[in-house]
Amino acid sequence: MTALRAATKKAIGVEPYITSMNKQQLPGGLIDAASAYGTGGGTPEGTPYQQCIAEPETAHWSAWANDGWKVIPTVSAGWDNRPRGDGMCPWMDPVPSNKMGYCVDPTMKELEDHTLTGLKWVQDNPKAAEANIMLLSAWNEHDEGHWIEPALDKYGGAEKLDAISRALVTAGARTTAFNNDRQKQEE
Repeated sequence: MTALRAATKKAIGVEPYITSMNKQQLPGGLIDAASAYGTGGGTPEGTPYQQCIAEPETAHWSAWANDGWKVIPTVSAGWDNRPRGDGMCPWMDPVPSNKMGYCVDPTMKELEDHTLTGLKWVQDNPKAAEANIMLLSAWNEHDEGHWIEPALDKYGGAEKLDAISRALVTAGARTTAFNNDRQKQEE
């Protein structure tokens, strides 16, 4: 990591911002922030999105910040890796698909709200979210069930991107209003 930082600084004049996706700690401050690849879990019967993903992710961001970590929050668009069951992936122990836990896919309102919550968390926690970014997990992890890539219309089309877009528009409007209020107070 030290060599990576030095090579990046030499090549482009800045050090990389290194984020651990599993809260790994390395000596010497080599990790700048904590994040996560995505939130999985659930029960074989399916666990509601709010309970399985939205609430735990939101709790993690604040817990990490309270532990003194810089944070890049992750908003997951779902979790259902049952397609990987029955020994389909050599890096996983074989588990029958009907025994694997999964999260029920979010409604588009739930995805929009959770995305907006992540964006608001970044805005409301500038010290912990010093990089001023949020991760959306993931573009095309179809066999893990947390994809946002457009699908055929019969499978939802671009509805996940539309929900995320609505959250971005709302967050942008909120940020504009916040900045306008701040500017008026300074005058």
